[in-house]
Amino acid sequence: MFIWTRLIGSILVGFGVPGAVIVQFVAHRSVLFLLMVSAAFVALGPLLLSSLLWLAIKDLQHVHVFHVVFGVFFQELVRWFTLQGYTK
Repeated sequence: MFIWTRLIGSILVGFGVPGAVIVQFVAHRSVLFLLMVSAAFVALGPLLLSSLLWLAIKDLQHVHVFHVVFGVFFQELVRWFTLQGYTK
């Protein structure tokens, strides 16, 4: 019994705030809901790009600063292109 209550409590703590934001703000406007779902998929693009770069360059796999810098660069680049596509 204790395990189930802890599990349900952890789920409510983890997903309570995002669920409340979705119910209060996003669910009333369908455009925001679509934007939220598409942004979740767009956020996976830079992760894929930085992972492919990590696999492609074998000599720099032990240099973590290289991966952080290019991961942030790819993330900001994809955000910029997303914003440009959304504003047009």
